Amino acid sequence: MKTIFVTSYHSFISRNILSTDVLTFLKNSGIRIVILVPSKKVGYFVDNFSDKNVEIVGFEPRTNFLHNLVYFLSVCLVSVENLFIQDLRDKKRYLRFYTALCIHKIFSSMFVIKRILRFFYNASMVSRQFSELFVHYDPVLVFSTDIYHVPDRELVAEAKKSGIFTIGMVRGWDNPISKGVLLAVPDKIISPNEVIREELWQYNRIGADKIFISGVPHYDTCLTPPRLSRAEFFAKMELNPDKKLIFFAPAGALLYKYDGEILKVLQKLKNEGKFNHHVQFLVRFHPGSKSNLNGFVPDRDFVFDEPGLDLVGTKKQSEITEHDARNLNTALFYSDVVITVVSTIAIDGAVFDKPTIIFSVNPREGLDDNIKKFLLNFHGHFKKFVGFGWCAVAHSEEELVRYINNYLANPGLDKDKRRNIVEKYCYKVDGNSSARVAKFILQHL
Repeated sequence: MKTIFVTSYHSFISRNILSTDVLTFLKNSGIRIVILVPSKKVGYFVDNFSDKNVEIVGFEPRTNFLHNLVYFLSVCLVSVENLFIQDLRDKKRYLRFYTALCIHKIFSSMFVIKRILRFFYNASMVSRQFSELFVHYDPVLVFSTDIYHVPDRELVAEAKKSGIFTIGMVRGWDNPISKGVLLAVPDKIISPNEVIREELWQYNRIGADKIFISGVPHYDTCLTPPRLSRAEFFAKMELNPDKKLIFFAPAGALLYKYDGEILKVLQKLKNEGKFNHHVQFLVRFHPGSKSNLNGFVPDRDFVFDEPGLDLVGTKKQSEITEHDARNLNTALFYSDVVITVVSTIAIDGAVFDKPTIIFSVNPREGLDDNIKKFLLNFHGHFKKFVGFGWCAVAHSEEELVRYINNYLANPGLDKDKRRNIVEKYCYKVDGNSSARVAKFILQHL
Protein backbone atom coordinates (compact mmCIF):
# COMPACT_ATOMS: atom_id res chain seq x y z
CA MET A 1 0.00 0.00 0.00
CA LYS A 2 1.40 3.39 -1.00
CA THR A 3 1.69 6.03 1.70
CA ILE A 4 1.35 9.79 1.48
CA PHE A 5 1.94 12.45 4.11
CA VAL A 6 -0.68 15.19 4.54
CA THR A 7 -0.06 18.18 6.79
CA SER A 8 -2.52 19.93 9.10
CA TYR A 9 -0.40 22.34 11.10
CA HIS A 10 -2.46 25.47 10.51
CA SER A 11 -5.74 25.62 12.39
CA PHE A 12 -7.78 26.28 9.23
CA ILE A 13 -6.69 23.10 7.44
CA SER A 14 -9.10 20.81 9.26
CA ARG A 15 -11.89 22.85 7.67
CA ASN A 16 -10.19 23.66 4.36
CA ILE A 17 -9.09 20.11 3.53
CA LEU A 18 -9.73 17.36 6.07
CA SER A 19 -13.44 18.03 6.54
CA THR A 20 -13.99 18.20 2.78
CA ASP A 21 -14.22 15.37 0.30
CA VAL A 22 -10.49 15.66 -0.42
CA LEU A 23 -9.77 13.27 2.44
CA THR A 24 -12.70 11.04 1.44
CA PHE A 25 -11.45 10.68 -2.14
CA LEU A 26 -7.92 9.92 -0.95
CA LYS A 27 -9.15 7.31 1.55
CA ASN A 28 -11.29 5.61 -1.07
CA SER A 29 -8.32 5.29 -3.43
CA GLY A 30 -6.77 2.58 -1.25
CA ILE A 31 -3.67 4.47 -0.11
CA ARG A 32 -2.43 4.97 3.43
CA ILE A 33 -2.64 8.55 4.66
CA VAL A 34 -0.44 9.84 7.45
CA ILE A 35 -1.63 13.20 8.73
CA LEU A 36 1.08 15.23 10.47
CA VAL A 37 -0.32 17.55 13.15
CA PRO A 38 0.86 19.59 16.16
CA SER A 39 1.69 17.23 19.01
CA LYS A 40 -0.73 18.92 21.41
CA LYS A 41 -3.65 18.38 19.04
CA VAL A 42 -3.21 14.67 18.31
CA GLY A 43 -6.23 13.66 20.38
CA TYR A 44 -8.54 16.00 18.50
CA PHE A 45 -7.40 14.72 15.09
CA VAL A 46 -7.61 11.09 16.18
CA ASP A 47 -11.17 11.62 17.35
CA ASN A 48 -12.24 13.41 14.18
CA PHE A 49 -10.16 12.09 11.27
CA SER A 50 -8.48 8.76 12.01
CA ASP A 51 -9.66 5.74 10.03
CA LYS A 52 -8.51 2.26 9.08
CA ASN A 53 -6.04 3.69 6.56
CA VAL A 54 -5.62 7.15 8.11
CA GLU A 55 -3.02 7.56 10.84
CA ILE A 56 -2.45 10.69 12.92
CA VAL A 57 1.12 11.56 13.88
CA GLY A 58 2.11 14.43 16.12
CA PHE A 59 5.37 16.03 15.07
CA GLU A 60 6.64 19.60 15.06
CA PRO A 61 9.96 20.54 13.47
CA ARG A 62 12.27 22.83 15.39
CA THR A 63 13.56 26.15 14.19
CA ASN A 64 16.35 28.38 15.43
CA PHE A 65 17.58 31.95 15.21
CA LEU A 66 18.92 31.52 11.69
CA HIS A 67 15.57 30.15 10.48
CA ASN A 68 13.83 33.15 12.00
CA LEU A 69 16.31 35.54 10.42
CA VAL A 70 15.84 34.01 6.97
CA TYR A 71 12.07 34.24 7.37
CA PHE A 72 12.39 37.90 8.40
CA LEU A 73 14.47 38.63 5.30
CA SER A 74 12.06 36.72 3.06
CA VAL A 75 9.11 38.80 4.28
CA CYS A 76 11.01 42.07 3.81
CA LEU A 77 11.83 41.12 0.21
CA VAL A 78 8.16 40.82 -0.73
CA SER A 79 6.12 43.30 1.34
CA VAL A 80 6.20 45.29 4.56
CA GLU A 81 2.44 45.92 4.36
CA ASN A 82 1.58 43.03 6.62
CA LEU A 83 0.90 42.13 10.23
CA PHE A 84 4.37 40.67 10.85
CA ILE A 85 6.25 43.89 10.06
CA GLN A 86 3.66 46.30 11.43
CA ASP A 87 3.67 44.35 14.68
CA LEU A 88 7.33 45.32 15.14
CA ARG A 89 6.34 48.97 15.06
CA ASP A 90 3.37 48.45 17.39
CA LYS A 91 5.65 46.71 19.90
CA LYS A 92 8.20 49.55 19.53
CA ARG A 93 10.88 47.31 18.10
CA TYR A 94 11.97 50.22 15.98
CA LEU A 95 15.42 48.92 15.00
CA ARG A 96 13.91 45.79 13.41
CA PHE A 97 11.03 47.77 11.92
CA TYR A 98 13.22 50.33 10.16
CA THR A 99 15.65 47.62 9.13
CA ALA A 100 12.74 45.86 7.43
CA LEU A 101 11.76 49.06 5.62
CA CYS A 102 15.33 49.59 4.40
CA ILE A 103 15.71 46.01 3.19
CA HIS A 104 12.43 46.24 1.33
CA LYS A 105 13.24 49.59 -0.29
CA ILE A 106 16.70 48.58 -1.43
CA PHE A 107 16.36 44.91 -2.36
CA SER A 108 12.71 43.99 -2.99
CA SER A 109 12.92 44.82 -6.71
CA MET A 110 15.98 42.56 -7.18
CA PHE A 111 14.64 39.09 -7.78
CA VAL A 112 18.14 37.65 -7.78
CA ILE A 113 18.30 38.37 -4.03
CA LYS A 114 15.20 36.24 -3.51
CA ARG A 115 16.81 33.41 -5.47
CA ILE A 116 19.98 33.66 -3.41
CA LEU A 117 18.01 33.54 -0.17
CA ARG A 118 16.05 30.51 -1.36
CA PHE A 119 19.23 28.78 -2.49
CA PHE A 120 20.91 29.47 0.85
CA TYR A 121 17.95 28.06 2.77
CA ASN A 122 17.76 24.84 0.76
CA ALA A 123 21.53 24.32 0.55
CA SER A 124 22.47 25.10 4.13
CA MET A 125 19.47 25.00 6.45
CA VAL A 126 17.50 21.86 5.62
CA SER A 127 17.99 19.42 8.48
CA ARG A 128 16.94 15.79 8.85
CA GLN A 129 14.16 16.27 11.36
CA PHE A 130 11.65 14.15 9.42
CA SER A 131 14.13 11.41 8.46
CA GLU A 132 12.83 8.85 10.97
CA LEU A 133 9.28 9.38 9.76
CA PHE A 134 10.43 9.00 6.15
CA VAL A 135 12.20 5.73 6.97
CA HIS A 136 9.32 4.37 9.04
CA TYR A 137 6.47 5.19 6.64
CA ASP A 138 8.34 5.37 3.31
CA PRO A 139 5.96 7.95 1.76
CA VAL A 140 5.85 8.24 -2.01
CA LEU A 141 4.38 11.75 -1.84
CA VAL A 142 4.08 14.66 0.56
CA PHE A 143 1.03 16.90 0.33
CA SER A 144 1.68 20.19 2.10
CA THR A 145 -1.63 21.94 2.68
CA ASP A 146 -0.03 25.28 3.60
CA ILE A 147 3.30 25.84 1.85
CA TYR A 148 4.02 29.16 3.56
CA HIS A 149 3.59 27.78 7.09
CA VAL A 150 6.87 27.03 8.87
CA PRO A 151 6.31 23.29 9.63
CA ASP A 152 5.14 22.70 6.06
CA ARG A 153 8.12 24.57 4.68
CA GLU A 154 10.54 22.42 6.65
CA LEU A 155 8.78 19.22 5.55
CA VAL A 156 8.71 20.16 1.86
CA ALA A 157 12.37 21.15 1.86
CA GLU A 158 13.49 17.92 3.53
CA ALA A 159 11.21 15.76 1.39
CA LYS A 160 12.64 17.23 -1.80
CA LYS A 161 16.16 16.64 -0.52
CA SER A 162 15.19 13.03 0.18
CA GLY A 163 13.80 12.55 -3.33
CA ILE A 164 10.13 12.40 -2.28
CA PHE A 165 7.66 14.02 -4.68
CA THR A 166 5.97 17.07 -3.17
CA ILE A 167 2.67 18.80 -3.88
CA GLY A 168 1.84 21.97 -2.02
CA MET A 169 -1.25 24.12 -1.68
CA VAL A 170 -1.58 27.83 -0.95
CA ARG A 171 -3.87 28.11 2.05
CA GLY A 172 -4.78 31.80 2.27
CA TRP A 173 -5.47 34.56 -0.22
CA ASP A 174 -2.94 36.82 1.53
CA ASN A 175 -0.07 34.32 1.56
CA PRO A 176 1.96 35.22 -1.57
CA ILE A 177 1.99 38.91 -0.56
CA SER A 178 2.22 38.77 3.23
CA LYS A 179 4.25 35.62 3.97
CA GLY A 180 7.48 36.42 2.13
CA VAL A 181 9.54 34.49 -0.37
CA LEU A 182 8.44 30.89 -0.89
CA LEU A 183 11.62 29.27 0.42
CA ALA A 184 10.72 25.62 -0.23
CA VAL A 185 9.07 25.26 -3.64
CA PRO A 186 7.13 21.99 -4.07
CA ASP A 187 7.36 20.01 -7.30
CA LYS A 188 3.76 21.00 -8.03
CA ILE A 189 1.51 23.65 -6.48
CA ILE A 190 -2.27 23.72 -6.16
CA SER A 191 -3.74 27.20 -6.30
CA PRO A 192 -7.39 27.89 -5.50
CA ASN A 193 -7.63 30.71 -8.05
CA GLU A 194 -6.00 32.77 -10.80
CA VAL A 195 -5.06 35.61 -8.45
CA ILE A 196 -2.72 33.44 -6.40
CA ARG A 197 -1.25 31.83 -9.51
CA GLU A 198 -0.41 35.29 -10.86
CA GLU A 199 1.12 36.31 -7.53
CA LEU A 200 3.25 33.17 -7.35
CA TRP A 201 4.84 34.31 -10.59
CA GLN A 202 5.01 37.97 -9.56
CA TYR A 203 6.76 37.36 -6.24
CA ASN A 204 8.48 34.00 -6.76
CA ARG A 205 8.79 33.49 -10.53
CA ILE A 206 6.96 30.19 -10.30
CA GLY A 207 5.57 29.44 -13.75
CA ALA A 208 2.06 28.37 -14.69
CA ASP A 209 3.36 24.93 -15.78
CA LYS A 210 4.00 24.15 -12.11
CA ILE A 211 0.59 25.33 -10.89
CA PHE A 212 -2.79 23.60 -10.97
CA ILE A 213 -5.93 25.64 -10.28
CA SER A 214 -8.48 23.68 -8.29
CA GLY A 215 -11.05 25.99 -6.78
CA VAL A 216 -11.76 26.08 -3.04
CA PRO A 217 -12.64 22.65 -1.57
CA HIS A 218 -14.59 23.91 1.44
CA TYR A 219 -16.93 25.82 -0.87
CA ASP A 220 -18.19 22.50 -2.24
CA THR A 221 -20.53 22.29 0.75
CA CYS A 222 -22.03 25.70 0.00
CA LEU A 223 -24.16 24.20 -2.77
CA THR A 224 -26.07 22.02 -0.33
CA PRO A 225 -29.02 23.63 1.48
CA PRO A 226 -28.58 23.90 5.27
CA ARG A 227 -29.74 21.07 7.50
CA LEU A 228 -31.74 23.56 9.56
CA SER A 229 -34.67 25.57 8.25
CA ARG A 230 -34.61 29.33 8.76
CA ALA A 231 -37.00 28.98 11.68
CA GLU A 232 -34.86 26.26 13.29
CA PHE A 233 -31.63 28.19 12.83
CA PHE A 234 -33.09 31.44 14.16
CA ALA A 235 -34.47 29.60 17.18
CA LYS A 236 -31.10 27.94 17.81
CA MET A 237 -29.23 31.27 17.61
CA GLU A 238 -31.96 33.16 19.50
CA LEU A 239 -32.65 35.42 16.53
CA ASN A 240 -35.95 37.13 15.76
CA PRO A 241 -37.58 35.53 12.68
CA ASP A 242 -39.52 38.74 11.98
CA LYS A 243 -36.40 40.85 11.48
CA LYS A 244 -33.87 41.07 8.66
CA LEU A 245 -30.52 39.48 9.46
CA ILE A 246 -27.27 41.38 8.99
CA PHE A 247 -24.17 39.23 9.32
CA PHE A 248 -21.15 41.11 10.69
CA ALA A 249 -17.59 39.76 10.78
CA PRO A 250 -15.23 41.91 12.91
CA ALA A 251 -11.53 42.00 12.09
CA GLY A 252 -10.26 40.70 15.43
CA ALA A 253 -7.80 42.42 17.75
CA LEU A 254 -4.75 41.15 15.87
CA LEU A 255 -5.76 43.35 12.95
CA TYR A 256 -7.88 46.13 14.43
CA LYS A 257 -8.23 47.39 18.00
CA TYR A 258 -11.75 48.77 17.94
CA ASP A 259 -14.26 46.15 16.83
CA GLY A 260 -16.44 47.15 19.77
CA GLU A 261 -16.57 50.74 18.55
CA ILE A 262 -17.89 49.50 15.19
CA LEU A 263 -20.60 47.58 17.04
CA LYS A 264 -21.53 50.79 18.86
CA VAL A 265 -21.94 52.53 15.50
CA LEU A 266 -24.20 49.76 14.18
CA GLN A 267 -26.22 49.84 17.39
CA LYS A 268 -26.56 53.62 17.26
CA LEU A 269 -27.76 53.58 13.64
CA LYS A 270 -30.30 50.89 14.50
CA ASN A 271 -31.58 52.74 17.56
CA GLU A 272 -31.88 55.96 15.56
CA GLY A 273 -34.14 54.19 13.07
CA LYS A 274 -31.79 54.73 10.13
CA PHE A 275 -32.66 51.41 8.53
CA ASN A 276 -35.84 50.99 6.51
CA HIS A 277 -36.43 47.54 7.96
CA HIS A 278 -36.27 46.08 11.44
CA VAL A 279 -32.81 44.53 11.60
CA GLN A 280 -30.70 42.39 13.88
CA PHE A 281 -27.00 41.55 13.78
CA LEU A 282 -25.32 38.17 13.99
CA VAL A 283 -21.74 38.97 14.99
CA ARG A 284 -19.36 36.17 14.10
CA PHE A 285 -15.99 36.75 15.70
CA HIS A 286 -12.76 35.67 14.05
CA PRO A 287 -12.01 32.05 15.05
CA GLY A 288 -8.33 32.80 15.57
CA SER A 289 -8.42 36.24 17.18
CA LYS A 290 -10.36 37.74 20.04
CA SER A 291 -12.09 41.07 19.47
CA ASN A 292 -11.86 44.08 21.75
CA LEU A 293 -15.44 44.99 22.67
CA ASN A 294 -14.41 48.46 23.94
CA GLY A 295 -17.27 48.53 26.43
CA PHE A 296 -19.95 47.59 23.93
CA VAL A 297 -23.11 46.27 25.61
CA PRO A 298 -25.21 44.14 23.24
CA ASP A 299 -28.97 44.45 23.19
CA ARG A 300 -31.38 41.76 21.99
CA ASP A 301 -30.66 42.67 18.36
CA PHE A 302 -27.00 41.63 18.66
CA VAL A 303 -26.23 37.92 18.83
CA PHE A 304 -22.64 36.72 19.20
CA ASP A 305 -21.19 33.64 17.51
CA GLU A 306 -17.73 32.64 18.77
CA PRO A 307 -16.27 29.84 16.61
CA GLY A 308 -12.97 28.09 17.13
CA LEU A 309 -12.01 25.29 19.51
CA ASP A 310 -9.03 26.31 21.66
CA LEU A 311 -7.02 23.15 22.26
CA VAL A 312 -3.67 24.60 23.30
CA GLY A 313 -4.52 27.77 25.20
CA THR A 314 -3.81 30.06 22.25
CA LYS A 315 -6.77 31.56 20.41
CA LYS A 316 -4.76 31.95 17.21
CA GLN A 317 -4.34 28.16 17.04
CA SER A 318 -8.02 27.35 17.58
CA GLU A 319 -9.37 24.64 15.29
CA ILE A 320 -12.39 25.37 13.12
CA THR A 321 -14.68 22.45 13.83
CA GLU A 322 -17.19 20.89 11.47
CA HIS A 323 -19.91 22.55 13.55
CA ASP A 324 -18.23 25.96 13.15
CA ALA A 325 -18.02 25.54 9.38
CA ARG A 326 -21.62 24.35 9.07
CA ASN A 327 -22.87 27.15 11.30
CA LEU A 328 -21.07 29.74 9.16
CA ASN A 329 -22.61 28.39 5.97
CA THR A 330 -26.07 28.34 7.52
CA ALA A 331 -25.72 31.87 8.85
CA LEU A 332 -24.62 33.22 5.48
CA PHE A 333 -27.38 31.31 3.70
CA TYR A 334 -30.06 32.99 5.82
CA SER A 335 -28.44 36.45 6.04
CA ASP A 336 -29.86 39.39 4.11
CA VAL A 337 -26.69 41.53 4.11
CA VAL A 338 -23.07 40.76 5.01
CA ILE A 339 -20.68 43.32 6.51
CA THR A 340 -16.99 42.77 7.17
CA VAL A 341 -13.86 44.82 7.83
CA VAL A 342 -11.06 42.75 6.30
CA SER A 343 -11.78 39.06 5.77
CA THR A 344 -12.43 36.28 3.30
CA ILE A 345 -16.00 36.69 4.51
CA ALA A 346 -16.20 39.18 1.63
CA ILE A 347 -15.67 36.22 -0.72
CA ASP A 348 -17.91 33.93 1.32
CA GLY A 349 -20.71 36.46 0.95
CA ALA A 350 -20.30 36.43 -2.83
CA VAL A 351 -20.33 32.63 -2.91
CA PHE A 352 -23.71 32.71 -1.19
CA ASP A 353 -24.77 35.59 -3.46
CA LYS A 354 -25.31 37.89 -0.50
CA PRO A 355 -24.92 41.67 -0.79
CA THR A 356 -21.66 42.43 0.98
CA ILE A 357 -20.29 45.68 2.38
CA ILE A 358 -16.75 46.53 3.52
CA PHE A 359 -16.91 48.66 6.68
CA SER A 360 -14.30 51.42 6.27
CA VAL A 361 -15.61 54.06 8.66
CA ASN A 362 -13.46 55.20 11.57
CA PRO A 363 -16.06 54.69 14.32
CA ARG A 364 -15.10 57.83 16.21
CA GLU A 365 -12.41 60.48 16.34
CA GLY A 366 -9.24 60.11 18.36
CA LEU A 367 -8.65 56.38 17.83
CA ASP A 368 -5.04 55.34 17.39
CA ASP A 369 -5.86 52.63 14.83
CA ASN A 370 -7.05 53.82 11.42
CA ILE A 371 -9.54 51.40 9.89
CA LYS A 372 -8.74 52.78 6.43
CA LYS A 373 -5.29 51.18 6.60
CA PHE A 374 -6.73 48.07 4.97
CA LEU A 375 -7.49 50.06 1.84
CA LEU A 376 -4.46 52.34 1.90
CA ASN A 377 -1.20 50.74 2.98
CA PHE A 378 -1.85 47.53 4.89
CA HIS A 379 -2.65 44.05 3.63
CA GLY A 380 -1.90 44.38 -0.08
CA HIS A 381 -4.11 41.42 -1.00
CA PHE A 382 -7.17 43.16 0.44
CA LYS A 383 -6.32 46.44 -1.25
CA LYS A 384 -6.14 44.52 -4.53
CA PHE A 385 -9.48 42.84 -3.85
CA VAL A 386 -11.23 46.13 -3.13
CA GLY A 387 -9.53 47.68 -6.15
CA PHE A 388 -11.53 45.51 -8.53
CA GLY A 389 -14.59 47.53 -7.51
CA TRP A 390 -16.82 44.51 -7.11
CA CYS A 391 -17.61 44.97 -3.42
CA ALA A 392 -19.37 47.96 -1.85
CA VAL A 393 -17.14 49.99 0.49
CA ALA A 394 -18.76 52.23 3.09
CA HIS A 395 -16.53 55.22 3.87
CA SER A 396 -19.10 56.98 6.05
CA GLU A 397 -22.10 56.18 8.19
CA GLU A 398 -24.33 57.71 5.54
CA GLU A 399 -22.89 55.43 2.87
CA LEU A 400 -23.28 52.41 5.13
CA VAL A 401 -26.95 53.20 5.78
CA ARG A 402 -27.60 53.78 2.08
CA TYR A 403 -25.95 50.50 1.07
CA ILE A 404 -27.82 48.49 3.71
CA ASN A 405 -31.19 50.00 2.83
CA ASN A 406 -30.63 49.54 -0.90
CA TYR A 407 -29.58 45.92 -0.49
CA LEU A 408 -32.47 45.11 1.85
CA ALA A 409 -34.88 46.59 -0.69
CA ASN A 410 -33.22 44.91 -3.66
CA PRO A 411 -31.13 41.81 -2.79
CA GLY A 412 -30.31 41.27 -6.47
CA LEU A 413 -28.42 44.55 -6.66
CA ASP A 414 -24.76 44.06 -7.74
CA LYS A 415 -25.35 40.38 -8.46
CA ASP A 416 -23.04 40.57 -11.48
CA LYS A 417 -20.24 41.95 -9.32
CA ARG A 418 -20.60 39.09 -6.87
CA ARG A 419 -20.36 36.69 -9.79
CA ASN A 420 -17.10 38.38 -10.81
CA ILE A 421 -15.69 37.86 -7.31
CA VAL A 422 -16.53 34.16 -7.41
CA GLU A 423 -14.97 33.68 -10.85
CA LYS A 424 -11.79 35.56 -9.89
CA TYR A 425 -11.23 34.19 -6.41
CA CYS A 426 -12.91 30.78 -6.42
CA TYR A 427 -12.26 29.52 -9.97
CA LYS A 428 -15.37 27.35 -9.96
CA VAL A 429 -18.03 26.77 -7.33
CA ASP A 430 -19.41 23.59 -8.85
CA GLY A 431 -19.07 21.11 -6.01
CA ASN A 432 -16.02 19.47 -7.61
CA SER A 433 -13.05 21.36 -6.14
CA SER A 434 -12.33 18.58 -3.63
CA ALA A 435 -12.36 16.02 -6.42
CA ARG A 436 -9.98 18.13 -8.50
CA VAL A 437 -7.50 18.40 -5.62
CA ALA A 438 -7.64 14.68 -4.82
CA LYS A 439 -7.36 13.58 -8.45
CA PHE A 440 -4.38 15.85 -8.99
CA ILE A 441 -2.62 14.29 -6.01
CA LEU A 442 -3.46 10.74 -7.02
CA GLN A 443 -2.23 11.17 -10.57
CA HIS A 444 1.24 11.94 -9.21
CA LEU A 445 1.57 8.77 -7.11
